[in-house]
Amino acid sequence: MNKLITTGLVLLSTTSLAFTDAAEVLSTEKVFKTAVYQTPHEECWNEEVPAYSQESNNSYTNEIFGEILGGVIGNQLGGGSGNKAMTVAGTLLGASIAHDDDRSSGSRVVSYRQVKHRETKYKQERKEKA
Repeated sequence: MNKLITTGLVLLSTTSLAFTDAAEVLSTEKVFKTAVYQTPHEECWNEEVPAYSQESNNSYTNEIFGEILGGVIGNQLGGGSGNKAMTVAGTLLGASIAHDDDRSSGSRVVSYRQVKHRETKYKQERKEKA
């Protein structure tokens, strides 16, 4: 009985493996795989950067001159009871303008210095493999 089952299994397995098929090839096309390679490189350059000086002007000459000039102009513009008010307003405004002008011109470019920069960049290269 074992021989009969074994013979049947052998016959079944050989007949199922014996199947073949044929087909006609119409065209062929190469298939490529694209790979991207990155190569690092460094870029270096120098840049001129201005160097500023912080001048501290401890003199109040400009503010005093602005007060006097503002007071004179305010005195000329005011008339009657508003004369004193215009003189005081001109004095304060003249001092304020002179003070703001001194603060804005406090830093000046005195020289330039070289600053080195370095940056790593990557070159990309695409290659196709069959």
